[in-house]
Amino acid sequence: MIWREGNSSFSSNHVPRPATEEKRMKEKRNPTANFHLDFRHIVSAVMLLTVLITPFFIEREIDSPSAEARPADEAGLIARGFGVDVASFRETERARNDFFAAILREAEHVRKSVTADGAINMVPILDSRQDAYIIPYFGVYASIGLDIAALLAKERDLGRALEYLRLSENFYYWYTAHMNPDGSIYDYNKGSVEAPEPSGDADSEDAYAGVFLYGAYIHYRAVQAIDKVRADEFLTRIELFCRKAANLIISLQEPDGLTLAKRDYPIQYLMDNLEAYEGLKALRQLGLVGFEEYAEKIATATNRYLWLQEGYFAWAKDPHDDTVSSGWDKWYPDKMANTWAIYFNFIGQEKRDIIYGALRQEFSEPKYAYSELRTGVIQLAIAALVQRDTPQAVDYIKEALKHQDKDGGFPDPYEYTHLSGWFIVAAGLYLDWNDLAGIVLF
Repeated sequence: MIWREGNSSFSSNHVPRPATEEKRMKEKRNPTANFHLDFRHIVSAVMLLTVLITPFFIEREIDSPSAEARPADEAGLIARGFGVDVASFRETERARNDFFAAILREAEHVRKSVTADGAINMVPILDSRQDAYIIPYFGVYASIGLDIAALLAKERDLGRALEYLRLSENFYYWYTAHMNPDGSIYDYNKGSVEAPEPSGDADSEDAYAGVFLYGAYIHYRAVQAIDKVRADEFLTRIELFCRKAANLIISLQEPDGLTLAKRDYPIQYLMDNLEAYEGLKALRQLGLVGFEEYAEKIATATNRYLWLQEGYFAWAKDPHDDTVSSGWDKWYPDKMANTWAIYFNFIGQEKRDIIYGALRQEFSEPKYAYSELRTGVIQLAIAALVQRDTPQAVDYIKEALKHQDKDGGFPDPYEYTHLSGWFIVAAGLYLDWNDLAGIVLF
């Protein structure tokens, strides 16, 4: 990767004290006294049960996006009842509600960018005659945002969730309809949005294919949460294309295990290989076997050939002479590629800690981070969540929100829709880590 900073319909029918022991009564007990003693035992038992289950309910209230916003006075009562600091509880509630509202704005931003035939434009469509800017690779990240938004919204607004899933599904059908026989796809950035034309080229082949597979898997899981039959129908329709994309990745894999960006640009990029890996791993989650060994080759080669003694990954390697391109001066590609590496379990916790420690030290102040990285803070937020540095992640997300357009979109500088997808993933992981981390992180 050189630079990357058929109609269907859904319907509602498809369906994280000690207590001081009281002194024993010394006086002779009468029946009334016995009654009061028994009553106190009952009260004590209830209090003990409350203490035992408090962590569960606190986790559900704080971590479940399905919980509706509560009035401030009710939130205060709940907080005091559980012995939680009221101000802190209210601030957490406010942040959660703000994040959910922001997620919906970003999902709507993506929705406004969908073409009549299901593609996702890089920017909202204001006029059907405007220039087409359809980059399938980025479209997948935007569609992932729709799917995660649907998962988060389904308990509150099923109709909205189904609409997001419909748009995402149509995007994958558009993608497969425009896929080349070898599993690659061109960018459609010629002509108008109502009649887009292929450029005859794309930024990469390995990353595009990997992201397509990963995104299709995310969509499958999102639909499955609402309608398993519908999810299976989707998988049936795209299975052949998934195999084409997977075989394309395998054809680009060199003997060392790393993939080439594309045949006529034979460079091995860290970010591309991460995406190729997650795409191949996603196939197993879809029940399509036979590709895992190729994913493991990428994982082994990434750690073997791209990890440097300086304490970070090289962002590229030339397979002809094994020279690597690396550094820690710029956000893209140096630090951004390493930020992405944190998302993957196969990197190993020791390496993740080293990389995140360097990023955390440099970008500890969210305001400074945004001034340097712009929406790169969103990707830092995901890394912070993976590292369970949740307070820092929240601060990064809050900083990004200061720059969100009131109708959705981030001026980075053109309000690209894939940034909406990334934001939805980051905020969604914070809102519902227990459910979403197992889906979106490998």
